Amino acid sequence: SRDQSYQSTLQFYLDTEPGLNLSLVVLFLDAKKGRIGNAVLPANRNHTVAVPDETKSIRLGWRVYSSGTGKVKCLVLGHRDLQVTQLIGKSDVLLLTNHYPSYDDLYRNGFVHSRIKAYQERGVDVDVFRLRKDTPTSWHEFQNVDVTTGSADALRHLLITGHYRHVLVHFLDADMWGVLREFIEK
Repeated sequence: SRDQSYQSTLQFYLDTEPGLNLSLVVLFLDAKKGRIGNAVLPANRNHTVAVPDETKSIRLGWRVYSSGTGKVKCLVLGHRDLQVTQLIGKSDVLLLTNHYPSYDDLYRNGFVHSRIKAYQERGVDVDVFRLRKDTPTSWHEFQNVDVTTGSADALRHLLITGHYRHVLVHFLDADMWGVLREFIEK
């Protein structure tokens, strides 16, 4: 591995619909079209990529992981604004998680969904927030549970309101703690 210096960066946001695990591949090529570097960028999040100094051209491609179908909505040469000005919850209990099942992916923390259903059976409403680094805020429903997915900034906006009396966490990671510690006294 040789020492490389970087003089500039490129920004990308690949906007896709759910259903296919698709990433953008960026190849950095020298004057003789030899590969000098690469980046694999998952869809639906902002990316900033350092460009090696000797780069003369760039080639874009796809990385498809697993089978399925999907739709590419657009490739943004820049970043998307991922901020949400206001999110409103319906409960005073927030469940914060790293994954949650969907109809396309049934096995992502299925036990968390079982707990949410048990809370509902006992008359306890719980708002569900799935933290995903650098992703825009989105929503999906799974078996009558509404799930909000968003970035640390979206989570921060939810907690700033002071609406939540309790936050349940499955599984605590550095990104979650980075936001939660700001509200630990509340």
